[in-house]
Amino acid sequence: MKNELKMEFSRCLNSKKFKYCFSILFGLTILSYAMLFKQTFQRNSLQLGKTTDYSMIISSTDIRTIFLTFILIAPLLCTLMYSDSFIEQRENNMYSIFLMRSGKKKYILAKAITICTVTFVSIFFILGFNEILTWISIPDVGINNGQPSYLIIQNNKPEYFLQDIYDIFPHLYNFIIIIITALFCSISSLIAFNLSMIFKINKIIMVIITFLIVNGTEMFLPDDYQMQMYIQTWPAEFKKFLMVLSIWILLTVITFVIGIKKEII
Repeated sequence: MKNELKMEFSRCLNSKKFKYCFSILFGLTILSYAMLFKQTFQRNSLQLGKTTDYSMIISSTDIRTIFLTFILIAPLLCTLMYSDSFIEQRENNMYSIFLMRSGKKKYILAKAITICTVTFVSIFFILGFNEILTWISIPDVGINNGQPSYLIIQNNKPEYFLQDIYDIFPHLYNFIIIIITALFCSISSLIAFNLSMIFKINKIIMVIITFLIVNGTEMFLPDDYQMQMYIQTWPAEFKKFLMVLSIWILLTVITFVIGIKKEII
């Protein structure tokens, strides 16, 4: 299994598609930082808020638009990173060659682990890098945009997702949202891979179906059952988030089991 994982990680990280998709997402965070730099250049400490308030994740300025764009296209681009590798190898008649080397079960498990790991680490690195750049650029002076104390308290509404953590550990809060975003993208990528095993579809159909599943559910389900609402830090309860996350994980496991049974049996 170790050799299979090495081979899959190497093939994924060296592919042009991975590099293109990673570059696009990374470019969005650099654009976000450039907008932040332009917005805060030559401001003094009394004109700056807390460092975490300028984060790409929770900023209330135009930078926020970049993050909303990011979470819209990230599941799609992450799908293109390596989730379609099974389809490519099947279409190019390379599937049987890899099976002779490692066997079906190891081959499929290695691909699934690679897809989940690479997607999660990529999104975590990209968003985490933006957070670190923000920390370096904006001193944490403790001034809240010059607002009077009563307004600061009024803006800290307890019904917002994980508001208690944000109030006490704002940096930790941002990284929790980053982890949730990375996990959701990993789930989307693995679902796409599972669909490629279950159905004899091409890459375009796989991407379209995955996009419809991920974003379609966000359009038609109530806000409390939309994962992107939690990523966008809207008002929500933690227990409902756990329920939504469990449903997505269950969907991933079910489709993976169906896919692996169809290929092995």
